[in-house]
Amino acid sequence: MLAEKTCPSCNADMENECRFCSSCGYDFTQGTPNVIAIDDHRIEGYLTADIASFVDKKSDVYTDKLEAIEQKRITYNWCAFLFTANWFAYRRMYGWAVGIILTSVLIGIGIAAVLITPLTNGTISSEMFALLSFAAGLVLRVVCGFLGDRIYWSRIKKALDLENCKGRPPVYDSKLKQRLGLAGGTSVPAVVISVVAGEIFIQLVTAFVTPAITNMLL
Repeated sequence: MLAEKTCPSCNADMENECRFCSSCGYDFTQGTPNVIAIDDHRIEGYLTADIASFVDKKSDVYTDKLEAIEQKRITYNWCAFLFTANWFAYRRMYGWAVGIILTSVLIGIGIAAVLITPLTNGTISSEMFALLSFAAGLVLRVVCGFLGDRIYWSRIKKALDLENCKGRPPVYDSKLKQRLGLAGGTSVPAVVISVVAGEIFIQLVTAFVTPAITNMLL
């Protein structure tokens, strides 16, 4: 049986004669690198240190939430409830932000289409119309609050998988930390864009769609 050695960079085992690690490419002729061990605490196989590098702000809060998800417990994201699309944009989940804005617009159009006739013939009051519109928007907020953490966790895992983070040795990697920080974190400019885009869509619905529906039904 051939003698084996362990790569000090990725912990892969290989034959003693190998000059380079077949897994990570480490050069054995350069001597032992200055490896810094980090906490081996993991969530679904991912180091919490890597998760924190990606999440950045409030990483301790989200680490607790993700552990709860791993343990099949219910979590609720109040930021997603209060700010909906703006929170998703802040956490750089742009596709979800756009989808929520469009969903809000479609809900508004649907309510206008269904209730415009009862409103115009006096079957329901303007106050009831406003209340039903508010209730529909509230349902969307509640759903965002329940699903926010799980959607974010899916986004985190996707980014970590691109860097092959699952199951990696618990050693400090400054370049990996930097890459994860660039891929994740938060974006204030995205929030500004989300707010502006949402307002533009609302104004478009108010100025064009609602009058068109009114004319069709009168």
